Amino acid sequence: MKEDVRRGLSQVFWNDTENRYRTPLRFGIALILLFLFAIPLGLFALFVGLLVGDLGPVATVLGETVSVLALAAAVVAIAWLIDRRYPHDIGLTTDRTFASGLLFGLLSGVIMVVSVVFVALFAGSTVGGTFSTIDGDLFTGMSVVVGVVVALGFFFALAVLEELLFRGYILVNVAEGSRIFTDNRRAVLVGVVVSAVLFGVAHAANPGASLLSVLNIVLFGLLLGGAYVATESLAIPIGIHTTWNFTLGPVFGLPVSGLTSGVAIFDIEPGGPELLTGGQFGPEGGLAVLPALLVGAGLLSLWARMTTGKFTISEQVAVPDLWSRN
Repeated sequence: MKEDVRRGLSQVFWNDTENRYRTPLRFGIALILLFLFAIPLGLFALFVGLLVGDLGPVATVLGETVSVLALAAAVVAIAWLIDRRYPHDIGLTTDRTFASGLLFGLLSGVIMVVSVVFVALFAGSTVGGTFSTIDGDLFTGMSVVVGVVVALGFFFALAVLEELLFRGYILVNVAEGSRIFTDNRRAVLVGVVVSAVLFGVAHAANPGASLLSVLNIVLFGLLLGGAYVATESLAIPIGIHTTWNFTLGPVFGLPVSGLTSGVAIFDIEPGGPELLTGGQFGPEGGLAVLPALLVGAGLLSLWARMTTGKFTISEQVAVPDLWSRN
């Protein structure tokens, strides 16, 4: 009797078929491990910052970039060791399809930001100068050329981390865990929505954040999640995320989620109503971002038609190919 009770309790936390912990416990373990890993990593970054402080802001940002990539590697390791997933289960591959998707995403992010800039200029924004250095939160103290190069690496690393965390890990786990309540297709949609909401909430504490900025970033998360479940790959989400931040900030000098870059190839001086421009938070906090999201959705639909003939939601996102089964 006691053995049956123990076995019954163990089944609440352990899946014998998949030879791993169940979804809620895996989430908890992942959160604890990332937190424990982030503490020494943060202390290491602080130590390196003090050590290389005399080398200037470039060394500091490069150290932060390495730290971000280390956290991204930790997410991949957790997915492998705790979730028993292959890299392709979280959208990572090394084939030509991934490379082409990444290039398409990079181009799409640029096009989306250009559409935002057109709206901003129409609303009254102006180009204050070119190749400008200004006070900022991220790359202040660098020349424009150096700042732009360093920024591209930093924003790529940040996009990899956030897409791995929100789409590759959270979306996939929520979709998989939701199968017990509904069919695979709806489970994937639940994963897209939950990951998008958490993505928006994660930016709620940024400078100048508002209810509208959070809602806009939730919509952005829906677009990125849609790109993931349509392709089973992080390539397009990483590409869009990278050039969205990079083109918005170092290229056009606009705030990125409330943070300013400090360098700008074209220094756009916001003008017009804050409801449209987003004020301190940047375009993501205003209505100007909505046309860009529509452009992004149109480009994603075009990509789907070009590659598979139509836009479809892959139910396989909720049914990972676990190595523990093999």
